[in-house]
Parts: sequence; C-alpha cells; structure tokens
Amino acid sequence: MIVQKSNNSALGRRVYTLVFVSILLLVFYFVNNQYRSVLAAAEDEATQKLLAVAKLSANQIDGDLHQILSERYTSKNAVTKNDGDSIYNYFHQQLLQIQNITELSTPIYTLVKSKNGNYFEFIVTSANEPYFRHSYTKFPDILMQDFETGGAVGLNKSENGLWLSAFAPILNRKGEVVAVIQADKNFKMFIEQATKKMWVDLSISGVIVILVLFYLIRNLRKVIRSEDLAKTELHATLDILKEKNRDISDSIAYAKYIQDAIIPKPALIHAILPDSYMFFRGKDIVSGDFPFISYNKEVGAVFIAAVDCTGHGVPGAFLSIIGNFLLKNIIEINKESKPSEILRLLNNGVVETLNSYHYTGLTTGMDIALVRIDLKKKVICFSGANRPLLLVGKDGLTEIKGTKQSIGGKPDAFGLIPFEEHMFPFDSFDAFHISSDGFADQFGGKEGKKLMKKRLFETLVENYELPMEEKGEEVQSLFFNWKQETEQTDDVLIIGVRCN
Repeated sequence: MIVQKSNNSALGRRVYTLVFVSILLLVFYFVNNQYRSVLAAAEDEATQKLLAVAKLSANQIDGDLHQILSERYTSKNAVTKNDGDSIYNYFHQQLLQIQNITELSTPIYTLVKSKNGNYFEFIVTSANEPYFRHSYTKFPDILMQDFETGGAVGLNKSENGLWLSAFAPILNRKGEVVAVIQADKNFKMFIEQATKKMWVDLSISGVIVILVLFYLIRNLRKVIRSEDLAKTELHATLDILKEKNRDISDSIAYAKYIQDAIIPKPALIHAILPDSYMFFRGKDIVSGDFPFISYNKEVGAVFIAAVDCTGHGVPGAFLSIIGNFLLKNIIEINKESKPSEILRLLNNGVVETLNSYHYTGLTTGMDIALVRIDLKKKVICFSGANRPLLLVGKDGLTEIKGTKQSIGGKPDAFGLIPFEEHMFPFDSFDAFHISSDGFADQFGGKEGKKLMKKRLFETLVENYELPMEEKGEEVQSLFFNWKQETEQTDDVLIIGVRCN
C-alpha cells in the first residue's frame, strides 16, 4: 500500500508539473497573441479614423481659396500668426474645429508640392503657430505617388518620430488637385493607448482564466477519477450546444422570413415595371443589400432603389429593415418625391435611429442608388450616395456617379454634402441599371481576381437590345461563370429597367 501511495504521489506530481508548465505556456501564448491582435486592431481603427478625418477635412476646404492663399505668399514664414491673413485664419479655424471634434491630439495640416515637385511645403495648420511653407522632405513615397487620390500612409518615420498618417486631396472648382490635407497620430502615443486598452481587456480575461485554471488544478484528481462522468457531461454539453445552434439557426431562418416579407419580390417589380429584371443573391441566409420600389399612382411616379447596407448577414439585415421602413415613411407617408431630399431625410433618419450623432464609434450606414421614374413627363430623376446610375443605349454606356458620401455617416449639423440630382428623358437612353458593389467585387476567374465593373459594363452594352428579362439572365450567367466554386464575397443586387 505504501508503494502504491508513493507511485500515485509521483504520478500526481508529474501531472501537476505538466499542468503548471502548460499553464505558463498558455498564458505566454495568450498574452503575446492578445497584444498583437489588439495592437493590429487598434492600428487599423486609428488609420481608418485618420483617413475619415482627412477626407472630411478635404471636403470642407475650399480648393480655389486655398490656391489663392498658396499663390499669394511664396516665401517661408510669410505668415507668422494665425490671424496674420484672413484666408489663413479662416482655414486654421476650420481645421482646429475638426481636430477638436475628432479629438485628435496632433495638428491637421495642408501640403502643396514645391516648385520643382521634389518635396512638399506646409501651408495651413491647426497648430497654435503657423509653419508656413516650411519644407517637408522626409515624406513617405505614397504621399507623392497618390497625391491626387489620397490614402492611408500607415506607419511612417519623420524627423519627429514614428507616426500613423492619412491624407486626402483638396480639389478646386475645376476638379484639379491643388493640395492635400494630412492627419497624423503619434505612434508612441498610439502604442500607449493600445497597450492600455489591451491590458484592460487582458486583465478581465486573465482573471477569468486564472480562476478557471485554479479550479481545474484543485479538482484535477477528481477529473481523472471521474472520466466517465466527464464524458457524460461532455456529451450533455455538446447536446446543449447543438440545441443552441438549432435555436440560432431557427432564429436566423425566421429573420429571413421577416426580411423576405418586407423586401419586394421580383414579381412585384415586374408587375409595376414589366420590362425589367432583378438579380438578388445574399451572401448569407439574410442580406444587407435590399431592393426598394414604391408606386404613386396619383402622380404617376415609380421610385426604385438598390441599397447596400454596411456588412452582410444579421447586422446588414437589421440595417436593411431600418432602411426599408424609413424609405417607405419618407416616400409613402410624408409624400416626399424629390430624390435628393429623400436621401437627406433618409440620412438623418438613420443617424437618429442608430444614435450615431452621439456615439462616434458607430460606423454603420448604407450606400444607395435611387431613381424616380416619372411616367407622365417621361423622365427619370436620379440621386445616389456612393452608388452610380448606368444608362445604356445604342451609343454605349454612361456612368452617372452618385454623391461621395454614405447614408448615416453624419447629420446635417456636421456639414452633410447636398445630394446631387440628375434628370434624363426616356428618349435619351434605352435602359438604366442600378446595383450594390457586391457584383463587381466578386472573386473568381482563372486567377481568382475580382470581376470588376468593366466586365459588367461590356455585358450590358453587348446585350442592350435584348428584352430586360433575357438581359438579366446574361448578367446572372456572367456572375456564376466568373464565381464558379469560389465563395461568394458579398451580397449581390442589380436591377435593370427599360422605361420605353
């Protein structure tokens, strides 16, 4: 009996040593990976925020006025005080207001190319003092390469240390790029904030892990002696998980039933617009894309839209239901008929519904192409939020781009850009098409690349004389022949209508 007890004791020590070493390795692995993932997520979040700030600032800056300022003073330190020039002070106050609203700790500034085009010079800044036409020579290559398009610089090194940066072009009235605006975040500060956030999350998780592991260690012998009981409990847990999975699947299936009841069927669209088609295919059980149609018989107008909500699956489906009810309320109850005003009211409705005016961390919304078909006047009127209208006829395809802002991005109080309207008579085109971005973004083909909108445009032009139902079949064939066995990338929605 003594030998048996000694053997059991030695075995227990080995088991406990193995568990202890495993715990140490697990904790090290968890801490290391948690830090890396939190840091990567925080860096991506910070970069996206900087990019949004740069784009917002660029939209606020008057390009023509900025060009006048940069041409008025050509020497270094020509402006030494923020109120030394009225135009400079006007821009300075704009940038300072944006910096305060977005809670950036570092100044926002504008840059122009030097006369020889080899480096940049600072023009306006939100800092306390100007550094007018000071040279910026150690800049990231992407700043020069993408000067006219803007983008995220990512992690870069300057004379003052490591930074996360993003920039956006400033356009004059002619659409020419006259400068760029850049927003930065000090990487050291970013690391401190990310590390602080990581330790908060890690502390909570660590306490839970330690408590669970402590409990497991104390009860290790009981677990070893109760293997059969553990297996029984495991099977019971698996049964519970299966039941939960069924409940979740049933809930999503019922959500699809609700969404299907709200979203118009192809038959309804075809009944109102006989010469039309709709290709609608969700990535998951429920979809973030949705079509919308409303027919006002009294005024002889049909409103039709293709809406692309942020994300897909359940989150996108929630937004689609919100967007559908808001559109119905604006058009059918409030009787609003002007597409640009409909989009403005929809934007404010989404902001108010999601309370995103107060919660700046919420990045949800939708892109939309909205068309009003006036059956009496024989014209269509289009407004878009980041989505275009495609007009197809015997002379080819014309892409009418929507306004460059999403629905739900910001309320009127934050300087919402007025949505543009475009009007076209029926006899100026053969058919029009509206869509979400899922069609062009689908991966496939021999090299696994994106389908791209060019291939869609070519298909629409080549088959423009076909009846719309047959044209819809050609569009579907293009999609599935390209996709093959590749997983669907995003929700897909495209609608085509022939008004004549």
